[in-house]
Amino acid sequence: MAAISAPVGGPTVERKTRLTIVTLTRVRPPNVGPADSSLDITLRAIADPTRRGILTLLSGGERAAGDIASHFSHISRPAVSQHLATLSEASLVTARKEGHRRMYRARAEALIEVRSFLDDMWRDSLAVLKTAAERAERAERAERAERAERGEMPAPRRRPAPDRSPSKERR
Repeated sequence: MAAISAPVGGPTVERKTRLTIVTLTRVRPPNVGPADSSLDITLRAIADPTRRGILTLLSGGERAAGDIASHFSHISRPAVSQHLATLSEASLVTARKEGHRRMYRARAEALIEVRSFLDDMWRDSLAVLKTAAERAERAERAERAERAERGEMPAPRRRPAPDRSPSKERR
């Protein structure tokens, strides 16, 4: 090892001779583990508005890649191809060759797991909301019954009167 000294007060650098082996691997985006569930992959795929647009377009039936790209003029055709590849990796679309064209079709059944996840997540919350609403309605009924027993008349519920003023359009 050779030490290289800088002028007084400067840094000292030591050089070491080493053989460095660099292995190139595909870089994963952050938060993407090697064992992501299919739900994670699907949610990540539909998180992008362009991919959701592609899925909406394909929900009307099978389309060629070029036809799909023509509906997304704000991005390049290669970008549309990358979006289709992501949707295909998530099993949200299938592709088949027809001559020199690739035809894509949406797979609605791939969203069943997402739907199940959302249903499970909200089921408990909706049950709590239902219970709270029923409790509030029971309390309101009890309060009205108490007022009726005391001889108090509840304030009538008034609906706003319809606007009968002449509009400029009728003139």
